[in-house]
Amino acid sequence: LVELAGKPWLMDVGFGAGGLRCPLPLVMDRVEEGHGWAFRLVKHEIWGTMMQTRGQREWMDSYSFDLSQVTPADIAVGNHFTSTAPANKFVTTRIASLPLPDGRVSLRDFTLTRHDESGKSQMSVPSGGAYLERLRADFGIELDARYEDLRALVPAE
Repeated sequence: LVELAGKPWLMDVGFGAGGLRCPLPLVMDRVEEGHGWAFRLVKHEIWGTMMQTRGQREWMDSYSFDLSQVTPADIAVGNHFTSTAPANKFVTTRIASLPLPDGRVSLRDFTLTRHDESGKSQMSVPSGGAYLERLRADFGIELDARYEDLRALVPAE
């Protein structure tokens, strides 16, 4: 939550696919559209405020939040869970995602996906040097390691 011009806005650059492209006013039931995506905030009786993204036909829940205070320990526990829980996708899957002016490019394990105004395209990325080249070319990620030095993918339990 950030304050711009004296008003609260939601800014979440790290959510990934279906995530915000720019700040969203903290106003319930107001649809914000841009670059082929639509977002809104709605009240949810159990979860507080729900951020939703509109797909081709319907609204989808992306995540919920409330405006209660959190402590550094709350954030540390969440980060620890996200990076260590055995079945968490961030432990079992290699993921890179980057919003683009007209869409998004994502790499999930060995599948590169592009969403843009013309639609969705996918391609397989081979392991080895070609994988590292995709990271560099599509995401600007230059690793100082060989592909063989990367941690092996672990199947979800």
